[in-house]
Amino acid sequence: MPEPVDVLAVIQRRAKRYYATCSDISGAVRLADSRKVESLRPETPETLFNWVITSPPYYGMRTYIPDQWLRNWFVGGPDTVDYTSRDQIAHSSPEDFVADLRQVWRNAENVCAKDAKMVIRFGGITDRHVDSLELIKSSLNDSGWHITTIRKAGSAAKGRRQADAFLRARTTPMFEYDIWAVRQ
Repeated sequence: MPEPVDVLAVIQRRAKRYYATCSDISGAVRLADSRKVESLRPETPETLFNWVITSPPYYGMRTYIPDQWLRNWFVGGPDTVDYTSRDQIAHSSPEDFVADLRQVWRNAENVCAKDAKMVIRFGGITDRHVDSLELIKSSLNDSGWHITTIRKAGSAAKGRRQADAFLRARTTPMFEYDIWAVRQ
């Protein structure tokens, strides 16, 4: 079993190193089901967030945590793999997926300042024949957020792809996008 690692302490050290010249900035990292209102609630009722930075699971990627079990184990996670998909965003259809994400965006909007910004990194997996950019755009409809910028963030084509080590036929990775939004 690996040594326990305080992940938040690692993030805090790196943030101090990279942002030492910035003014006082506070933040919170949440590991919770963001479809539930209470999971994003600030520490105090008068606190509102100015930024939301996130990368939700790509449509069809139901086993993200189990597929990353080795990485999780290295930072103190369990040494067994749980392949259940309970308490996850629905992947049963693009419509169900969009509806669940929309609930996440609504919950985030409710705990943000009026001039808050949200940045989303989103892409897709090759075995799902959907337009990932249209999915994320649809999820933001009627969510309290307005898209201001969409930028291609590249793909994993330049690196050694984990998937290519295990698949018989090589696949072409899909593009990822950075979506910037503001509260409406």
